[in-house]
Amino acid sequence: IFLRVGPNMPVKKKKKAAKKKKGAGNSDDPVQLHDPFPRRDYTPPPPLYDVVKNLLSEDKVDDKDVLGVKIPTTILDHLTPMEIRDLKIVFDSFDLNETGAIAAKDVKRAMRALGFKVSFEDVTQYVSDVDTGGRGTITLIDFLRFIISRQGDSRDVFDELVQGFKMMDTDGVGTLSVDKLVEINKDLDLKMSELDIRGMVEIADQNGDGVIDQDEFISIMLKTSLF
Repeated sequence: IFLRVGPNMPVKKKKKAAKKKKGAGNSDDPVQLHDPFPRRDYTPPPPLYDVVKNLLSEDKVDDKDVLGVKIPTTILDHLTPMEIRDLKIVFDSFDLNETGAIAAKDVKRAMRALGFKVSFEDVTQYVSDVDTGGRGTITLIDFLRFIISRQGDSRDVFDELVQGFKMMDTDGVGTLSVDKLVEINKDLDLKMSELDIRGMVEIADQNGDGVIDQDEFISIMLKTSLF
């Protein structure tokens, strides 16, 4: 079809390019290949130092229940459950308010009662190091760690007290009554009146059954250092 634009110039009318049908292929388009291993977002692992630091700071790996207390396995590697039980009795003897923590002066007294030769400066330094809350006290777990760090420079005072109790408990009943203590007082020619003995039993008798069992005996002896 020709249109006349000018008087002597025919122009051929251009046809509109046909629209490509949707989905029709084109040899000029790049070939799209399916990636069998699509790339996923990659998060690098934390530095090894941070991993180790977190594990050490948590200290919760394989905690075990001993006498109702969660004890880290790092402590159980050094102390038996029976030793932990004995040390807990000592700790509780100085935890008069039952707060689960004792101050530096009581740590010093407890360590002395157990036969450890430790200065007050060493105790206060240790308490300061582990007391993150700034209360000036340590927990049973911290106390056990301190015991472990000082092992090798003490005599077994606890065992001596146990043996002393058994020597007085000649009947093997597991308790000491006022009458029994009066009898021992006479045998050893000690200058204690029956009134004094009754007062001592009343102070030591924590459960109010009128007699002193082994734990109560050890507790009162550690508090008064009568050994």
